[in-house]
Amino acid sequence: MTVLATNSWLAEMALLDANEGVLEGLREGVQVWDLSGHLVYANSATARLFGDAARTEPGGHWLDWLPVCFWHGGLNCSARDFPVHLVLEGKPVEMDRPLQIVRPDGSACWVSFHAQAQRDPMSKKITGVVSSTVDVTPWIEQAGRLKQAAHLDRRTGLPNRSLFADRIQQAVARSR
Repeated sequence: MTVLATNSWLAEMALLDANEGVLEGLREGVQVWDLSGHLVYANSATARLFGDAARTEPGGHWLDWLPVCFWHGGLNCSARDFPVHLVLEGKPVEMDRPLQIVRPDGSACWVSFHAQAQRDPMSKKITGVVSSTVDVTPWIEQAGRLKQAAHLDRRTGLPNRSLFADRIQQAVARSR
């Protein structure tokens, strides 16, 4: 495991995990970023989620993650919306917005990406960012199946009355 330490708390966290392996046993990805946005540490679950060990090596920048991250609907995750950037800028992070990761092999997974500022206990200044990525692909897929079941006839696959009524309401609202 490679660790890039830029300040004491980052070094302590990374060295603790290197010795204890606590974070390596998690299914959730855990990442530590320095103030300049460079990855200091990522556990092995992060590499599994991204399907790309090179992208999760210490020293890489969060901007390196943008080309493989998409919001629901296929919109590219922009630099100004990326959770690590938002924390470093002192802005609020929207926690319930899943992010799709497209892996090098073309497969994709959905993650819940949470980021939180790490602060110096004395000065309260931000000293870095700790983030986590949790695979929420099964929930996203189930939500899609439930939406489809709610709006389409099971036997024919045609829109049902519920979808028809919804579309009529939308058309009436647009015409006003």
